[in-house]
Amino acid sequence: MEFGGKLNCLIVGNKERSLKCLEVSTLRLKLQEVCMSVLKVEPKAVERLRQTLRETAEYSEDCLRIVVTQEGPELIVDQQRPEDFLLVKEDKLLLAIDPETLDHFDGRVLHVDEATSLLVIDKMPRKL
Repeated sequence: MEFGGKLNCLIVGNKERSLKCLEVSTLRLKLQEVCMSVLKVEPKAVERLRQTLRETAEYSEDCLRIVVTQEGPELIVDQQRPEDFLLVKEDKLLLAIDPETLDHFDGRVLHVDEATSLLVIDKMPRKL
């Protein structure tokens, strides 16, 4: 399944672990029914993930993984695990996140900070 492009991407988790990812247009109908955790990924962040993976991966099976350290969230190069939720763009696995880490970032957005050009995870703004 493809994500990114002009649509924002959401990585979602659910109790059954059967719904790995949904495009925003699909998500509207199912979000309240099945999702426990949501991490929104902005299009610029998807492109930055792709660029970072291209520069750091040693093997074709490599992907980036969000991990939580004492200093905060970090990206590492890793490989997919069976329980992971995945971000795939144009048939290329870019990002894997395990269920516990995804729960930690529920309601947040991964984006590129314009001032620093770094990938950051912030809270999603609430719409009135």
